[in-house]
Amino acid sequence: MTVRHTSANITNSLNEVLESWEIEHNQIVACVTDNGANVKKAVCDLFGQANHISCFADTLNLLVEDAINGTGNFKEVLEKVRTIVQEILEDSLKVLKPFYLITEEMSVEKVITLSKAIPIRNILTNKLKDIILDTQKFYVESLTSYPHAIVEIEKLLLSTSPPMIKSIADDSQDEDDVWTPHDRLACTQHQADPESQSINLSTKLKLYLDANLTNRKVNPLQIWSKIKSTFWKISQIAPMYLCIPATPVPSERLFSKAGSTLNEKRNRLKPETFNEILFLNSLTRRELRTILNKE
Repeated sequence: MTVRHTSANITNSLNEVLESWEIEHNQIVACVTDNGANVKKAVCDLFGQANHISCFADTLNLLVEDAINGTGNFKEVLEKVRTIVQEILEDSLKVLKPFYLITEEMSVEKVITLSKAIPIRNILTNKLKDIILDTQKFYVESLTSYPHAIVEIEKLLLSTSPPMIKSIADDSQDEDDVWTPHDRLACTQHQADPESQSINLSTKLKLYLDANLTNRKVNPLQIWSKIKSTFWKISQIAPMYLCIPATPVPSERLFSKAGSTLNEKRNRLKPETFNEILFLNSLTRRELRTILNKE
């Protein structure tokens, strides 16, 4: 954008992108952005607040910053007590490490991430239960109510034709893994959830909710492909939500690559060549070999 990044200008730019790709507004399932007020307003005005998702990783980072800034004179203490700073840092790292691991996991590409948001939010809350967290900042707040989420899924099933894949990890556990508490809980004997039993649900949805858990590390899309004959209606809407990323980090990586590609020394690249370079940079070696072998 060559103009000011106001919400109105961002809205106009988004409209131009939609028009160029011939995408209707009602085809947008969700739009993931950072927590910038201008971007959030533009997306909410254009697609509605229900279709806006704040970046999970950015929200986590803001939580850490607010916690540090709100802990009295934390920074001043670090400066004054350099003799014991190592001990303080070790204690701080115990608190900050889960945030780092979660941010790293939620910022990956080509892997489903949004379905991890609610479990990770609960894991983080339990892991840091002795620390006051402003959980109101999590965009998943309205979705953490299990009955509420199930009712919304039921409405989708009745209206047309997304529950996330329930999962467990394999037997190999890393004690340093943020998922360890979740996996241990998931590995306990699975029973029908009493909260789902109290809601009037369709038979198919009840069967899905009471089904055995699957391996968390298996691609959910592969699982849905196998069970679609049993849960056909649910499988039709699941991919629509599983494709939503939890963070806009992949697009930000693309902007960084674009900035390093188009610089003062390479400022005469044609737009077509520039786009092709970015596309090739986005491919893995395996994907690139596949393309070259076809040619």
